[in-house]
Amino acid sequence: MMERMNIRTILTLGIVAIALALISLWMGQQSYAWFPPQASAESVLVDQLFSFLVTLGTFIFWGW
Repeated sequence: MMERMNIRTILTLGIVAIALALISLWMGQQSYAWFPPQASAESVLVDQLFSFLVTLGTFIFWGW
């Protein structure tokens, strides 16, 4: 019985982690719409960094 409960717990946590990762990635992609139009070549790097930070922050926020 104990072994089955551990497998169920692990599967549940895995599913929650996958859902959390998908939500975080979606939020990271949505962050591109928060910026004004790109005005320089460097803005692409800044946008990608901001998207990564939003993704990471969303994962930490909801994971907490």
